[in-house]
Amino acid sequence: MPNVFSELPKVSFKFSLDVATVYAIEMALHAHKIEMRVEKQPFSEELLEEWREALSLPNLFWHLRAFTCGRGNFNAKVKRLGEHIILPLLQKSMKIYEDHWKAILPSLRNNVSPLLQAWKIHGREILKGICSASRLEWNIKEIKVFFVEPIAGGNGSAMGDAFPEEGSITFEAAKSPLPVCLHGFTHEIAHLNTTDIIYQEDIRRKVLAECANELVAQQALIEAKILNKLDFDDPIRDIEVWKTESRQEFLYDPEELKQIVENWWFDHLESKKNLRESIKDLFEEALPKMPLKQ
Repeated sequence: MPNVFSELPKVSFKFSLDVATVYAIEMALHAHKIEMRVEKQPFSEELLEEWREALSLPNLFWHLRAFTCGRGNFNAKVKRLGEHIILPLLQKSMKIYEDHWKAILPSLRNNVSPLLQAWKIHGREILKGICSASRLEWNIKEIKVFFVEPIAGGNGSAMGDAFPEEGSITFEAAKSPLPVCLHGFTHEIAHLNTTDIIYQEDIRRKVLAECANELVAQQALIEAKILNKLDFDDPIRDIEVWKTESRQEFLYDPEELKQIVENWWFDHLESKKNLRESIKDLFEEALPKMPLKQ
């Protein structure tokens, strides 16, 4: 097996107005099946309606058809679509959100201060623990972390999203207990190492890949001497959240699936397989117990 510790990525932390604005608009439009927790909505209903209209399928395809009839190559035509529809609204939204962002920025910085201190001490060991658990190399040189307003989870939670193509994550700057925050943060960081397994068309496979990624994160925290033991209830609880990413629905017995995942993980740790190889065993064992709803 290659030396997975040969080069660990650098992790940078940023507070970016443009990223924060896009996140706030995304949440305000209820783009996901989650409850939004924000004390004051910075965007007017009129602006949100502009976004809904601009991003509606009839509007998008009408303009796409118009631009494909024009001059230039196809890439240029699609780029013009974004410049015509999204850019003006995004600039308008950033201008509105900027005052709100500046007002909450000091408290957001204060919220994540314990996380940054903990990462400064334990970050390298966590990164090593992730690739030790997955047995996959880090294929990126830098991880960019963008802190955003706590909206989806709110204070007391740790919500984030990973974007492996960009080598970046967004993470809510919530006022949360450090163990909760560090656990959620490590889960998102781990996604940038376990990229190969997460892109699954079948929602059942995607959910199982999320369970595997969660166990990689937990194992990394154990190896960094931050977590005492694995919690197999944690990924099983989160299945109901991960399921909402698809219209496909499936049935499962939580206790039965928990036992399957637990047995598989210990087999993975004892084997010499990397996660890319061993997750096939999990799919083989678990999928028959997760029938799709008809």
